[in-house]
Amino acid sequence: MSRRLQMNESIQLTIDSLSAYGALYKHWAIAWSGGKDSSALLTLAVWLIDAGKIPAPETLTVCYADTRMELLPLWLAASEIREELDERGIDVRVVTAELDRRYMVYMLGRGVPPPNNRTLRWCTRQIKIDPMRAELARIHGDAGQKILMLTGVRQGESAVRDGRIAMSCTRDGAECGQGWYQQSLPGELCDTLAPLLHWRVCHVWEWLKHWAPQAQFGDWSTALLADAYGGDEAEERHARTGCVGCPLATKDAALDGLLRNPRWAYLAPLKDLRPIYRKLREPEMRLRKAAGERRADGRLASNQGRIGPLTLAARRWALDEILHLQASVNEEAARLGRPPIDLLNAQEVARIDALIAAETWPERWTGEEARADEAAPVARAMRAITVDASWAQAVARLGCDVVSRPWKRVPVDRVGEVIALHAGGRLGGGVSDAAQRAGWSVHGGVYRRGGERVHLALDESPRSAVVALARVAAVSRESASPWARHGCVHLELADVWVLDAPVTCPGRPGWWLLPPEITERVLS
Repeated sequence: MSRRLQMNESIQLTIDSLSAYGALYKHWAIAWSGGKDSSALLTLAVWLIDAGKIPAPETLTVCYADTRMELLPLWLAASEIREELDERGIDVRVVTAELDRRYMVYMLGRGVPPPNNRTLRWCTRQIKIDPMRAELARIHGDAGQKILMLTGVRQGESAVRDGRIAMSCTRDGAECGQGWYQQSLPGELCDTLAPLLHWRVCHVWEWLKHWAPQAQFGDWSTALLADAYGGDEAEERHARTGCVGCPLATKDAALDGLLRNPRWAYLAPLKDLRPIYRKLREPEMRLRKAAGERRADGRLASNQGRIGPLTLAARRWALDEILHLQASVNEEAARLGRPPIDLLNAQEVARIDALIAAETWPERWTGEEARADEAAPVARAMRAITVDASWAQAVARLGCDVVSRPWKRVPVDRVGEVIALHAGGRLGGGVSDAAQRAGWSVHGGVYRRGGERVHLALDESPRSAVVALARVAAVSRESASPWARHGCVHLELADVWVLDAPVTCPGRPGWWLLPPEITERVLS
């Protein structure tokens, strides 16, 4: 068994990485989300430069992605670190989406429904990726040459050790440093380096909670970050954070962990955000296209009777609910002398009001369409396949990319089709063995692979319900997937969309068609 890297060794590999690749670029930028990994990278890199342990670039620009939706302690910690960066004279640029494209304004002002994992995951690109790329273009324009972008991407040393990721490149017959280095095409804005790729999560927390706050390592205000990840249990819980009330997450684990800390219990009304988002996806809150909708070329649209944007009344209702929620939190914050929240500021509220008053709609919608619960739904036939409940969970949560069936015929005509994955009433077995072939280590109900950690109680898996949609990428009798079962026909799956909530219905053997009312619930 290979010996685990010690903290000093992990830092030295990061120094080697930055020294080898950083010297190739005059201008560096650091992508900083405010989360634990990017904050560890940021504070470590600045300290290494200040301490003379790596060569300093001509310019260093920190791009802080402010989505306006971060957990409060995460935002507060980022604010303190920003002040410390300002004191060092480092160029920090707060990257925020344009007003009309911010999460709340886009949803409540323009009427675009809350994002979901199946058909409308618009949020990440719009409020984080696109603004960051625009800022990189400005930095690139100022520099007049390609820059080196440092990211906090981290996979853990186990993934490095067993070869699932490449940690070094070779130049002139010799190792030229450690780290995940991606060199893009000459016309691109930047090349990318992940100097912490090999770090284990315990090293990230060791740096943030114990090393970085010390004067000799930069005197950084990083300890507060732990609150956003579960306080003293952050390392053990392997917690992750995202936007507060994220509608894409199965559970709001980050907020739940935060609320267990008495200092942050006053934020409890934020738990009402996800129910508001769920309500906004209901037919009575949205419009529906009438049957007969045609594309620009005159052909009938493939998604007849589709449900679309939020009604004006739904937007006003949601705006009032969220403002009430925010006021409740801030009244309690004032009473306790704790920091307030800022889900919606005055500028955003005014813009939402103006967009609603102007009856603004997404493209190809006029507002004259009927409300979705009043318009006649268009029956859409969707094929489904029933698998054991445990295998449905493997597809939904462990990245299983194959469904194996003991069929005689190979249904090649299904390639390219989007199908519903139905968890049958039987639990089934064999998932743990297949998961281990796929690189997961299994201990009880905990599955680990690289930096991933999944708690999966198979005996509690949803049964007799549609749990996901997927596209059939290929059908064959031979499959290289570790999930494939010997002697079967293999449906190779791609673009898996996990439903926010399973849709209960009985299954059938082989291929079968979902009833129209079930199809409607699955696709809405």
